[in-house]
Amino acid sequence: MTQYVYMLFCRTYMAILHWAVGVQLGGSQRPPIVAKDELIVPLNQGRIMCAASTLSLVAGARCYQLGHRMLSASPIITCFASINYWRKPVYGSRRNMDMCCVLSSWALHSIISFRTEHGEGKKYLWLTPIAFGLYGTSWLLYKKSWVQTSSLVHALVHVAVYTMNVALYKRIT
Repeated sequence: MTQYVYMLFCRTYMAILHWAVGVQLGGSQRPPIVAKDELIVPLNQGRIMCAASTLSLVAGARCYQLGHRMLSASPIITCFASINYWRKPVYGSRRNMDMCCVLSSWALHSIISFRTEHGEGKKYLWLTPIAFGLYGTSWLLYKKSWVQTSSLVHALVHVAVYTMNVALYKRIT
């Protein structure tokens, strides 16, 4: 049942967002179609994402401090993969590695959220659509050539996820 509610929420949110963004949202900062070895975003916006990615180190340190030694490796590895990608954001193996680390970490944290006292970690799963919604917003803004705004919204994805992770670490039994 929860899967269907989540899927309905995501589809509805994306439909509303697509309607709100419209076809001619504007912005001529950079066309979204790039060559394979060309930067996806300008380096200054890649640096913003590098800075947002370092928040994962804080989450990993907090997790380690709370005694979850093995779990703390997940945000730390994700941090290094993200920094490696965002220092020169081009399509390729570094991007694929970053996405793989992020999705693996999300899956691990979702599974761990069930091992919390009194089901407190299930709130983590309810906050997940917020992170996915922000990511979808970032992607749509990028496709509409609002690259700078897209980068800032994507940085909010990082902030939201790391906040969710730190809140989850306190509740793991």
